[in-house]
Amino acid sequence: MFNVNRFYQVVLAAALFSSLIGALQLSEYAYLLEEKNPSTSFLYVFPSSCTGFTQAIGLSSRARQNQEFAEAVDWALKAREESELASVTAFFYDNVRLVDWGSQFLYQRWLSEKCFRHGSQALYYSVRSAKAGLKALDENVALLEKMTDPSYEGAAGGIKAALREASSFIEERDASGNSIGNYFERGRAATHSAWEGFDFKAPAANAVRGAAALLVDADSLLEREVLLNDVVKSAVASLEEEFAVYTATVKERRESADSGLKRLEAEELSVVSNDAFLAVGGASTAMTGLDFDSFAEDLRLTRRAYEDALLYEQSAKSFWAGKGSGYASKAINKLLESLQLLDKSIQRADASLERGVELERRIRERLNEEKAVVRALAENAEAYASATAVARLDALEEQQKTLASLGQKINYYLRQLNEVARIKAFLSSDSLEEEKAGLKARLLEAREIVALAEKDGLGAEWAKQALNRVEVALPSAGADALFVLADDVEKAVESIYAEALEKYGALLGGYYSHLNALRNALPDEQRAEVVSASAFFDGEQLNVERALGSLKELRKSLEGVESFVVVETPNLLRAHLTENLEIVESVDEPVTVGRETLVTTTISTKNDLPLSYDSILAIPVDAAGSLVEGNARFENKKLYLDSVWGEGASYYAVLERIAVVEQLVSSSRSQVFADQNGALFEETHSIDSEVAAWSVLLLDRDYAFEVLDAPANESAVAFRAEKGINKVFFSVFVAEPVKLTKSFEYEAETVTIRYEFENVAESLDSYSYSEQNPLNCSLLDLHEDGLEAEANEFMEVLIEDFAVKEKASLTATYRCESLEEAAQEFVENAEAIGLETSEALQLLEEGDYLAAVNAVGNKAGLKEKDWAGEALALAAESGEELAALLQEAAESGNVEKSLKSLANALLCKTCGEAKALYAVGDYLGAIESAWNEAKRVEQEEAGKEAVEKEKEARLNSFMELQGEVEAALADFEKVFEVGDDYKATRARSLQYQEALNHKNELEKKKSWLEKALADPSKYDLAAIESYLSSLEFELSSLEAALNDVKTKAEQEVALAEAQQKEFGNSSTQPQLNEARSLLESGRAYSAYVTANALRHDLLGVEAPNEQENWRVLLGAFGLVVLGALALHYWKPGHKKAKSVEP
Repeated sequence: MFNVNRFYQVVLAAALFSSLIGALQLSEYAYLLEEKNPSTSFLYVFPSSCTGFTQAIGLSSRARQNQEFAEAVDWALKAREESELASVTAFFYDNVRLVDWGSQFLYQRWLSEKCFRHGSQALYYSVRSAKAGLKALDENVALLEKMTDPSYEGAAGGIKAALREASSFIEERDASGNSIGNYFERGRAATHSAWEGFDFKAPAANAVRGAAALLVDADSLLEREVLLNDVVKSAVASLEEEFAVYTATVKERRESADSGLKRLEAEELSVVSNDAFLAVGGASTAMTGLDFDSFAEDLRLTRRAYEDALLYEQSAKSFWAGKGSGYASKAINKLLESLQLLDKSIQRADASLERGVELERRIRERLNEEKAVVRALAENAEAYASATAVARLDALEEQQKTLASLGQKINYYLRQLNEVARIKAFLSSDSLEEEKAGLKARLLEAREIVALAEKDGLGAEWAKQALNRVEVALPSAGADALFVLADDVEKAVESIYAEALEKYGALLGGYYSHLNALRNALPDEQRAEVVSASAFFDGEQLNVERALGSLKELRKSLEGVESFVVVETPNLLRAHLTENLEIVESVDEPVTVGRETLVTTTISTKNDLPLSYDSILAIPVDAAGSLVEGNARFENKKLYLDSVWGEGASYYAVLERIAVVEQLVSSSRSQVFADQNGALFEETHSIDSEVAAWSVLLLDRDYAFEVLDAPANESAVAFRAEKGINKVFFSVFVAEPVKLTKSFEYEAETVTIRYEFENVAESLDSYSYSEQNPLNCSLLDLHEDGLEAEANEFMEVLIEDFAVKEKASLTATYRCESLEEAAQEFVENAEAIGLETSEALQLLEEGDYLAAVNAVGNKAGLKEKDWAGEALALAAESGEELAALLQEAAESGNVEKSLKSLANALLCKTCGEAKALYAVGDYLGAIESAWNEAKRVEQEEAGKEAVEKEKEARLNSFMELQGEVEAALADFEKVFEVGDDYKATRARSLQYQEALNHKNELEKKKSWLEKALADPSKYDLAAIESYLSSLEFELSSLEAALNDVKTKAEQEVALAEAQQKEFGNSSTQPQLNEARSLLESGRAYSAYVTANALRHDLLGVEAPNEQENWRVLLGAFGLVVLGALALHYWKPGHKKAKSVEP
């Protein structure tokens, strides 16, 4: 133990401990606040007035109330204590007079030295207090800086700007304002001026006392430090609250976006073609500017925004849990981006639904208007035409009843608009020739469509034959046959689109879907091909009408890119997986500089591409170690994947190695001072670290020392190392750098004092020793050996370049008339002004007069650390659970041991900081750090658990849908089951080809989700959600397509039954019975084709079929049909076609 009084008299400046000085840390400027330990012995010869010390300095009340500034307050209390002693001494200086002039002369000098000694100590402690305050402030500033990065624009950004401004004030020496920087400069300038007074042997009490007051009194630098600390803490709390609020807002908005997306998917607007917009125009506000926006693209972008928002939300949680650089601002920014994407998803879904509702209303109204026109035309048309038209209109109403979604309704209305347009054209012609001219024009358009089909390599043979038959029959066709002929032209056109869809739909749709998902991973040339192809797709569905004529070239283009992908799959995957590569190195903390430690390297990557690879893929990785865990292998700086699973698959490898990861590059030490009160050194150590970790620098020294302003003990210093070169600063105080041996000889009136100095610590640039001679003794002789000395009323010794183990000596001989009386008078005077004299009085009684004089002012040794008090202080700031543990430790018999045990029990694998603090004996710091780390890990695990639960929930949703999926797939097979004679007809059906596309896509999504269900660990949540959403969409689309076929079949059978009653006979009844039987068995498409063929026969026109010739039966049979229909549709009570209702 060393003497506290002497220790605090000499400690000057200690560089604040830091591995890297932060840009906003004001402690970077702490060295400007000078700490000095000036000699005051010259005041015995050149005394200065003590009057300026009459009023003691105060202490910032704010600081006293802030536990974080406990160290600063301790220093400030010492400063005030010294200031009060200076004040008492100043009182004696101004008011006490001795009778004897000679005694008064010495007494005044003695008091001057004493008051300035205490005053300088008060200033020194004030400087220490201000620096400790900067340290306390910087801890929160460092946290704020760690929480934010330059991208953050919230309130904390203003505080950081204020800190930068304060730094500029300090650098510009601006003391004029009220910024903490201005307060710092005023304190710095005053302190410098006060110390200069000592340098020039003319100190001013007002200057010394004033400087101390500027640093720690009521309106002081310390006060400003506390105020700013409160603001910084408030900003930190604000960031935490902001994160919590945005997290809750994102969750709420996510639920709304999820609901909006599901509503949009349920309405099936993505199946609506742009022809629907063309059918109604863009007159209304809701349609303006959005007339031709694809609903499929709406759905894709809505889903993409939602899925990206989920990724940003998860990224935000990861940033916050990781507590890396800028974690708070990064997390908040990710949440803001998530909110923007969610809002975009919600707005797009709402806008798309609004457009869908408006489009459905307008196309329905347009359909009703056209039907009304047709009814009006039918009233004035000839009987057969009128009856046929009304029959067709009545049939339209039944199908509308089964439509549920907006998409189904819009597409239905669009088809019926085309149908009504044909009926209208049929009825509105003024003459048979005009009707034929209109059909001829449509026939020419159909021929052009055939030409486009042939350009794409489509045979279109059936369509050409059908059109040829129409062309042959048209000149001699009567009015009753024209309607059927027009219908068959449309069927011929539809067969071309169906053939195109059969040949190209699934193929090109598959290519495009696959390549579009790969777009960003492709080189520029291939990416341009995919972008160009997007013009022919609605979402990921091929638009055959728009693409016809370009399909062959489109196939060539996409197959070229697909071939490139097939060949380059390993390279594309390698580049992508390398881009997604994450390498995280961790060590068994704390790392000891220069010693081996266990290094764990976790390598991870993820496949976000819809690519897989069944062979070994090697990814170059700059890492080293032996594989201990993972689903990938590691050898020779390469990560080997035995195969690459599909989209969403993740891979990792955990390596371990023993290595020296931190090396001491250089060390430097500068001496601040060294004298009989101790020595202070400032040390800088450059450490090259391969990892970011909490570390320990060993201090192997064979003398007693204390590290200041750093977590340390007598064997090591703890610090946080970042990857690269780290500068570690700290100060070391050596209480006894030089061992002094004094021997006294007293004979008669002669006193001989021998001084022997031995350097027992570090090499010293210089060492000074001063000792006052308060006795009325005169120097007789002075002998120097290896030093310089001067002795009059006081002894001053200076030793230059004092090496370790080197010795120097001095012998001084004095003549003293009465040593006993002189010593007695000195001790009594010291007692009168309040100095500690208990030890001195004891030595007087023992007759050791010189030792008694030397003992005046000595106090008790260094008080031990108040473990209980500090534990209770931390408990007051902690949560209930930790507070209870700290309270229990504080009340135990051995508090330090209990805290050590508690800290050890709380240490965990990731508790790097806590382990480092524990290693250097900072048990309370270790407890707090370990507790916080445990909470962080708990939150992180909770987040992972939530993700896994969400994955489980999504996969459970898929399991619940599996039955419905299987039923829809089975229903598809049943609905489109046909005999060999109708397979060619089915292939020409556009409805069949569209339903087949939905069925194939549904099977793909089902297969992927089944793989994810078998091993969820290979797939992430976003991919599962995306595929599940796609599966739900394809399922809904397939079910809607199948229901549409069933409805049309029911209508066709119903029409056939009506016509059988009017025109049929026993020979046609079996065909009707077959159609009904097929419908009841679920074979809807076969029922439709059978009933349609029967209707053609009953109307006198054979259904177009490649096995049969085209025959138009006119003449007498046509007239019979005309008359019968006229009687049927114009007899009393026959219903009229109704308007379509929403």
